[in-house]
Amino acid sequence: MAKRILVVDDEPDFLEILSVRLRAGGYEVEVAHNGEEALKKIQQFKPDLILSDVIMPKMDGVDFFHALRQDLQGRRIPVMIMTIKAQLEKAFRGLDVYDFIVKPINMDDFLSRVQACLNV
Repeated sequence: MAKRILVVDDEPDFLEILSVRLRAGGYEVEVAHNGEEALKKIQQFKPDLILSDVIMPKMDGVDFFHALRQDLQGRRIPVMIMTIKAQLEKAFRGLDVYDFIVKPINMDDFLSRVQACLNV
């Protein structure tokens, strides 16, 4: 059974690029355009990993992460944060975030880090 990845980002082109690359890598992929949509999709999709942007409308990545960790199922899902602003890592220090990926993303490095996260 393929590992499931939920990608959360408000940029449609970026979502498409990541989805295509992840599916080509053998992963099952679902997308959400903000934190609110992602929280709804988690219950049905049951991802093995969440890749989330930080800057998004409605519910940003920080608020999404906190809401996710309030949910019993959400506490167990590893999260990788994607951001164009490396300094936003500070907002997640001390929290149970698996990894930070700074945009623009190097695809080879990105796919290796996703695989490493799923193999933990």
